[in-house]
Amino acid sequence: MKKTILVLIGLFLAAPYGIGQATKDSGVGIRRIVITKRHAAFGGTSFGSAGPYEMLVGTAYGELDPKAPMNSGIVNLQYAPVNDRGHVEYSVDITILKPVDIDKGNGRLIYDVLNRGHEKALSDLNLSKFSSIGPDEVADPATAYIMKRGYTVAWSGWEGEDSAETSRPGLQKAKFPIAMRDGKPIVGMSHEELMSFPAGPSFTKKLTYPAANLDTSAATLTVREHLNDPRKTIPSSDWSYVDAQHVRIKTVPGMGTEAIYELFYPATNPVVEGMAFASVRDFVLFARSAEKDSTGQPNPLHPSTPYKAVLAVGISESGRFLRDMVYQDFNVDDSGHIVFEGMLSAVTGSRKTNVNTEFSQPGRFSRQHEDHLFPGDQFPFTYATTKDPISGKTDGILVKCTASKSCPKIFHIDTNTDVWQGRASLVVTDPTGKSVAIPENVRVYIPTGIPHESDAGDPTNGTPEGLGICKYRKSPLQYRYYVRALFADLDSWVTDGVAPPPSKYPNVKNGTLITVAQESKLWPSIPGYPFEPVINKLHLTDYSKVPPDDSGPEYPVFVARTNADGNPIGGLEPPEVSVPLGTYSGQNIRGEGYGEGDLCGLNGSYVPFAATKKERLATHDSRLSVEERYPSQEEFTAKRKAAADRMVEQRLLLPEDAAKISAETLPKEAVTAGGKSK
Repeated sequence: MKKTILVLIGLFLAAPYGIGQATKDSGVGIRRIVITKRHAAFGGTSFGSAGPYEMLVGTAYGELDPKAPMNSGIVNLQYAPVNDRGHVEYSVDITILKPVDIDKGNGRLIYDVLNRGHEKALSDLNLSKFSSIGPDEVADPATAYIMKRGYTVAWSGWEGEDSAETSRPGLQKAKFPIAMRDGKPIVGMSHEELMSFPAGPSFTKKLTYPAANLDTSAATLTVREHLNDPRKTIPSSDWSYVDAQHVRIKTVPGMGTEAIYELFYPATNPVVEGMAFASVRDFVLFARSAEKDSTGQPNPLHPSTPYKAVLAVGISESGRFLRDMVYQDFNVDDSGHIVFEGMLSAVTGSRKTNVNTEFSQPGRFSRQHEDHLFPGDQFPFTYATTKDPISGKTDGILVKCTASKSCPKIFHIDTNTDVWQGRASLVVTDPTGKSVAIPENVRVYIPTGIPHESDAGDPTNGTPEGLGICKYRKSPLQYRYYVRALFADLDSWVTDGVAPPPSKYPNVKNGTLITVAQESKLWPSIPGYPFEPVINKLHLTDYSKVPPDDSGPEYPVFVARTNADGNPIGGLEPPEVSVPLGTYSGQNIRGEGYGEGDLCGLNGSYVPFAATKKERLATHDSRLSVEERYPSQEEFTAKRKAAADRMVEQRLLLPEDAAKISAETLPKEAVTAGGKSK
């Protein structure tokens, strides 16, 4: 009898999402699932009570009703071709990682938002090797964080199949239609920023959208070495269209390979990329509730009892996607079904995305040197509703989901790089620079000194080698340790109602969030590493003009206050920063020939302390040496372990990760000089 009741409940929950089950106002959804590949994951290894896992690969086919209220905000959906039911069709690549017997799982589904077609949950939660292809290629279980806990994970492509971000084979994509107005191609101005090309007399670049015509006089091409340099117009005789999708440009003398070439040109065939939000919504709602699709194909993600929760994970581009998805009210359908109860949005800064626009380029995001004129970084910035005297608007990330009663519990995690490159301070301040209250359903964490991006497998991290185009060593620190612990906290909050750790971030109120000018006065004397007052500023931008006019009033952007070592304070303080071996910053600077002086990448920087007092004094380094701080390896290990243990007690670090952090060794010359190592 109990089994019969559960089946009836499952059929009831499935009703809005399969074919023929779509209600009049449902907006339709996923109609068909095709699994083309199914194989044992991780060599058939069994993981505790969840048992062995399997990987499924295939395609989900969906339809959207352009007249449904839940789809009304999708740009150009009304101009997409429709089938005989009046619906717009699309398909997305899907991958599923699940226990072979899904009922042996923990009753939670993780939806990992793909980052340029790549997975992130496996690499960031399992600490496994990052896949250059997609989740199906991940063979290393590493710590098996996900599998040992019994989670099921799902991915679906959301960037268009012709996107530059997902053009390589193997990456997960979406197939969305091209908009046509009255049966004719849509033409509009599109913007390309072309940089990072090989040295030589000329270079060729692919355009995101095909040119409407090959007349170079109808387009404008400019170049500048640095963001703040005046643009120089390149005559049409010095560049040409190779074809509608490619341009060839003569290199301007004196400009390096990281110079900013900007092309504004009449483009055509805009993809209805805003369907990405709806595709994620509908795939997750199908995954969590539908027993089978319209053809009778069983839903491989359907357990015998409903999921306790569906939790979204978004890292960097994917996190910005989640912020925008909530902001644009796609976390719910017209029947009130919630997509995600919990959402971890990491390393996003204050930005959203350039997804739901006519000539969308989802992979673009503003940094200090590049991508400043693409939509996705304007007000609102905070989860709380604020009034913006600069734009004259009143808004917040949670305004629409509050009205539709669909706001998830949110963990927002930024790094010190996101403070400099992503204007993370705008998440916790209003446009006048005052601190704002964090809503009850949101927690904000900023691990101090941590970079946005650091390849754990790169042996050159933290060393003089491998600088690339940057001036300083890349930071060896990892944000992933804190994502792992905080995800467990998010799950406990959503599933069991266990209150999460309080927000931890630099704050204007207590003076740990300050202006760049104030920070410049606090910077220590570090040989070869002067204070660099370069930050990604933000101005009110008028996108109705070509090029967009970003000369409007400037928003106040703050940085984290640093201590005598140059290490930022005020947030979630990692043991590597509270018991340091050097200065760790989210900021790095471009080297000579690469736009020198502008901010460089997302890797942060690291300047080790002098090993000995003698070395420190000889170089006029104001920071105490390793020898002066830690007379022995044992004392250093004890201090580092104590700091890590405190974070474990606060549920900000997992015990196994605390052990790794505590195991770092001192430079040999420092221990020798101290003479106290046992």
